Parts: sequence; structure tokens; C-alpha cells
Amino acid sequence: MPSIPYQQVLQDFEKQLRHHGRRMQPPCSQEELVRLRLGAKQELGSDIPDPHVDLLRWHNGLTWNGLTIYASETSLIAGRADRFIAGFVESNKLFQQGVPELVDYLIFADSEFYFYAYDKKNNEYVRCDRISLEKYETFSSFEDMISSALLSHL
Repeated sequence: MPSIPYQQVLQDFEKQLRHHGRRMQPPCSQEELVRLRLGAKQELGSDIPDPHVDLLRWHNGLTWNGLTIYASETSLIAGRADRFIAGFVESNKLFQQGVPELVDYLIFADSEFYFYAYDKKNNEYVRCDRISLEKYETFSSFEDMISSALLSHL
């Protein structure tokens, strides 16, 4: 089954948010992307994939309907003065503290039950259980993984 490009799904998200009086996160700045890449290399031992950078250039994270796609760094949710969206490096470090096996993963998004991540050992994008890390789905690319995550929370 061909996947729907995440950019198309993000347009549907934007309509949903506007309908509820909210707006999408602004694009990530070049300076924020540089800090993110440096932080990921220093703190997580890995660079982030270019498709993730491309996503952040559209919108610096997303939180909606139980899904969080991490921002370049922890920041305010657009239009809110009291709610934050989690940062990529900070979230990964926090999860690794509680579950040492997560050192082998780069987690890009989470929901109530799942992580959407890159498994560095097996070189694959996955949807896995937040507790057991059992893999429920593998994806051929970052784009397919994010599209799946978005579609399941639209």
C-alpha cells in the first residue's frame, strides 16, 4: 500500500487545529537545527536524518490527539503561554535514563502506547511498544513512519 506523503497529512492536521482554534508550530530556524544536530551528536551519538530536518523546517514539532512529534528543543506550543512541546534530544535522554536499551534508538515521536523511532542496531524505522519495545511495525523510511504516525492520530 503506497503511503501518503507526510506533507499532505500535515495539511489535514493544520485544518483540524484551525477548526479547534489552534495553529501549527512555526518552522524551525536554521540556528535551532544546527543546535539540534550538534546536541544529537554529542548527547545521543547520532546525527538526525535529513528527512527529520525537512519536517522540522515545515513545523518545529507537533502535539495533537495523543501524538507528539518532538521539536528541535523544548518550546512553547504555538498560541499557548503555559504548555510545552518536548524537545528531541531532551526526550531521548530522559527515556534512556529509564530504559537503557533505548540507547539503540532515536525516538522521533510518541503516543500513549508507542514510540516512533529509528532502531540503530537493525537500521530500521519502527513503531514499538513504549514499555516492552516490542516492534509492531517497520517502515522503509522516516517519511513512511511519520505518515503512519500522523494518519493514526488525525
